[in-house]
Amino acid sequence: MSFREYRIHQNPQKAGLVRELRDYPWSSYKEYVEKQRVVDTEFVYGIVDRADFEEFNASKSSEVGLEYEDRKVGVPDSDAKKIIGEACGEPSLTAIQRMDASERGRHLKKFKEAGMSIRQISRLTGISKGIVERA
Repeated sequence: MSFREYRIHQNPQKAGLVRELRDYPWSSYKEYVEKQRVVDTEFVYGIVDRADFEEFNASKSSEVGLEYEDRKVGVPDSDAKKIIGEACGEPSLTAIQRMDASERGRHLKKFKEAGMSIRQISRLTGISKGIVERA
């Protein structure tokens, strides 16, 4: 294939937001491989055939596309929410905010050990990034 070695559709996967490309809800990837709704897929498929497009996006690329070269794939938000909910003993992600500092710190440390990023933990729990970093 002769097009550039950059697979923008893989960014959510590389960032650890999803395991499969088609699972990221704000990507046009699903429109290309499933059902066209908004994107003019015929334009792209006029340049490259569908099988080549899917093969290109399924193959691992050599470029990083993110600022961290050694970044490991993280925990998708759906899994992270389950982990947080189970740790708190209730489905509310904000329940961890009501815990005393030492108990909350133990949970935050476990979330990081499970592969969740500091930013992700902060975003999902509403706890400041600084507190999550120090845990």
